[in-house]
Amino acid sequence: MRRIAIYLVLGILCLLTLAGCHAGDQSPTDTADGETTLPAVTDNPTVPPDTESDTSAPPAEEPPSAPTVTLPFPVPTDELPVISVNTNGVAVDSRDYVDMTMTLAGVEEGLLDVGGEIRLRGNSTMRMEKKPYRIRLYQKHSLMGLEKAKSWVLLADYLDPSTLHNYAALSLAATSENFDFVPTPYKVNLYLNGEYEGVYTLCEQVQEQEGRLGLEQKITRDMTELSDYNFLICMNYNAPEKPGAEEGVTYFYLSSVERYFELEYPTREDFPTEAQFHTFFTALEDYMRKTCMAFLQTDRAYLGKNVHMNSLIDLFIIDRIMGERDHHWKSVFMYYKGAEGDPKLSFGPPWDYDFCMYTEWTAQPNEEFDLTNDFNPAEAAFFYRPLIYNSYYTRKVSSRYKSHFSEILPEIISKVEAQAEAMPESLQMNQDRWYEDKPDITRDNLHFFVRYLQSRKSKLDREWG
Repeated sequence: MRRIAIYLVLGILCLLTLAGCHAGDQSPTDTADGETTLPAVTDNPTVPPDTESDTSAPPAEEPPSAPTVTLPFPVPTDELPVISVNTNGVAVDSRDYVDMTMTLAGVEEGLLDVGGEIRLRGNSTMRMEKKPYRIRLYQKHSLMGLEKAKSWVLLADYLDPSTLHNYAALSLAATSENFDFVPTPYKVNLYLNGEYEGVYTLCEQVQEQEGRLGLEQKITRDMTELSDYNFLICMNYNAPEKPGAEEGVTYFYLSSVERYFELEYPTREDFPTEAQFHTFFTALEDYMRKTCMAFLQTDRAYLGKNVHMNSLIDLFIIDRIMGERDHHWKSVFMYYKGAEGDPKLSFGPPWDYDFCMYTEWTAQPNEEFDLTNDFNPAEAAFFYRPLIYNSYYTRKVSSRYKSHFSEILPEIISKVEAQAEAMPESLQMNQDRWYEDKPDITRDNLHFFVRYLQSRKSKLDREWG
């Protein structure tokens, strides 16, 4: 019996040893439902260096990719991002907003059926065949990766068949450190209620809000001096024609320079009382009257104390490069950051370059090309007088051009050429939509614009070199 017991014990020990060997086996096993599974890999110093040694933790989840935004209709080309606006057939034909939904496709962060409003924008341009638009979203969204906001602009560039004048000017302005904010231009194809509207320039609205000019402030009753405030104004001959325009409330007129100035921010509604608003407005008008007189008299002492002249110098140089002449009477933004401890007037951001190159106004897309068209000091904006007639400022203009703009202009020309090369089908679509009776106008304007910029560099190098 003792011998039988010993054999039983030895047999049990063998079985236990075999069971332990099978427990460490790494070969696949079959599950009850027939699927093959691999056992987990345990920590083991014999695992090769290029093999994971521990997968007991669940793998990290990959972030979900942004859904691809698709349009409800086919588009002929994907060269450019597409903005599709749907107003359910309601016409967009005035400064009154109409409800819409907007889709942005063809970019990494697209938007699908975002709610908002749309209206016409601009002054003379809103009367052109190809309409410019202002978009106001119900919620803040980022477009093209830009700062989130509600208000956006679609520039039609109808007077510019190349579609690249504003693109070039804003790209040039963005290289300057003397502007606190410059709208970023993106070329897009626009569809309105499924109908193709053409190539547009999408950019931010010039505004007081954070991420743009950063002028927003809470106005309180204890603010009594102009230097307590931030403000944004625009020299604009159309100011009295705007809906709701009221002299002394939305704009003022200075007879000394025969110009209208529109108050963009703050508005009467931002003030605790009507009396406080009118005190502010009177102080603003008086400040601008004195400042405009200083420009007329080229009063260097006053201007040095009250104006950021470097911003004006950069605006002047950009205007000379682009051949801009509208700025003697409209589309000139100015702002003031008194509440930020900076009680000086700044110029900018630069704006409105669709019709330029010192070409005579015809209210039609440009078909007249002349590289000899040039700047006439007699037609210059009054605030450019010190930069033309005061030797101290003429030297500063020359120095600034040589140290910055002459160096950067070739890059801007290359950027313009690259953008044109990236959208040939879109330019042809825009041509067919708006200039069907002028089959060569887009090509001719493109070629001339590049030659014009090259010619301007040569000329200004000589003049300010």
